[in-house]
Amino acid sequence: MKHLPRALNRTLLFIGSLLLIAAGAALIAAAISAPILRAIRGGMDRFESWYTGIVDRSYVAIGGVQNFSWMTIAWVAIAIILALIALRWIFSQGGGKTKEFQLPASHTDSGDTVPTISFVNALLAGLLEDDRWVSSAKATAWEVKGKTGLAIDVNAYKGADPAHLKDVIDQAIARLDSVLGEKVPVRVHLTTNLRARIGSADRVS
Repeated sequence: MKHLPRALNRTLLFIGSLLLIAAGAALIAAAISAPILRAIRGGMDRFESWYTGIVDRSYVAIGGVQNFSWMTIAWVAIAIILALIALRWIFSQGGGKTKEFQLPASHTDSGDTVPTISFVNALLAGLLEDDRWVSSAKATAWEVKGKTGLAIDVNAYKGADPAHLKDVIDQAIARLDSVLGEKVPVRVHLTTNLRARIGSADRVS
């Protein structure tokens, strides 16, 4: 539930992981094999020689003095672009999981009432776990684009009817909307856990 697309996040992590694995493998290979170490050093020397040649050819004369390199501008520009991309990526991540789930306070004669994630979690768990096909239910809050949304994880017993579970969850969410006085973005994840797999729906209420 981040702002940045999940696929892009995973792609960046995958690329970063590949680079780290490759670097680690190269270091291990260089440590245990003298020929590989010499090959790596030779490659580094060739790269240094190639790069030095480019830098030497990048200097241009300004006012009759050869003291200006277009490579300097290129590296500064690249650094600025990478910094902007990094900042954009950071701020696109969103707030993520939060414990500070709050809605506008309800003003009454006795004071202000502010519902929190603990209250929401207890309410949903009570509504959903009363059903014989539901093993457990838990709600967490996530910050998305400056607003708070709910992620509800429902564990169901094996053999539960998906249509029945959908009706039960819809009723619980409708009850939550009624209690809170407004609709909150909700993501529901329905699965089974170990307790649900080894248990049975035919239990004593």
